[in-house]
Amino acid sequence: MIVGNEKANQILEELLKRDTLSICLSGKEGLGKKSKALDLIGQILKVNTDEAAVHADLFFVEPTNSLIKLEKIRELIEFSHLKSYSGGRKFALINDAHLMNTESQNALLKLLEDPPEGQTIILITHKYDELLSTIRSRLIKVSYQKLTDDEIKTAVGRDLSTEVLILADGSVSKAKYYMDYDMSGLTDFVRAFLYRDGNYISKEPDVEDFKVMAAYATCVLKEMRKISCGEKSDLHDANIFQGKLNIKPDIIDRLLLKLDQAMSLYMGNFNKKNIFADLMMGNF
Repeated sequence: MIVGNEKANQILEELLKRDTLSICLSGKEGLGKKSKALDLIGQILKVNTDEAAVHADLFFVEPTNSLIKLEKIRELIEFSHLKSYSGGRKFALINDAHLMNTESQNALLKLLEDPPEGQTIILITHKYDELLSTIRSRLIKVSYQKLTDDEIKTAVGRDLSTEVLILADGSVSKAKYYMDYDMSGLTDFVRAFLYRDGNYISKEPDVEDFKVMAAYATCVLKEMRKISCGEKSDLHDANIFQGKLNIKPDIIDRLLLKLDQAMSLYMGNFNKKNIFADLMMGNF
């Protein structure tokens, strides 16, 4: 189910009534941008959404190993010069367009500036600023906003905890990822981090688990900062930890920086055991 962003979806629908243009759907992950684009393309091609994704008149580009290579864009350009299979319109859809390397983006420039008659090119990204300025200048941007908590609950079809909603940050895909996560384990991590508990670091977590732990700790710290500045928070752990520790805003900022640095290093080819140990026991 696609919920929210009615205005953006309406703008996209109106744009697609034109048959030759270049568009960028920009906004956080998990807002239904790709699903809506495929749905509307399917309506134009007179097929359902699943059939649209593999239709001969749609060239659908997805990243491979977190990269969209030049070869794939060259294939798209070749496709653009072919006649329509059904005798009507043609589409190119590039998902996670920010993962095009510089060569790929430069190769795409001419096609975006002057799409062949009857062809619509749609880029989808949650990192719009990582596209080259020359690419951005050739696109009609349609901005998608993060969803409200009620819209996320509607999309997933169930009630969600405050913890999941804060982690989701307006994204349905994140909400679905987090809603069955063991929040008690995340609370234990935050407690160990804040209390500098050396017993917690017997084994470093894998990358995916650490991403979730760091994301939750970041949410808790940001809510603790709000509390420290006299604001209210609905996050239980933030209220508990800030009530007990009364950490000052400048210290919270340093903890947030420490988490961010550890996350960056953890994603790289570094000694994860040392990174984790320094995060849990090092100075800040």
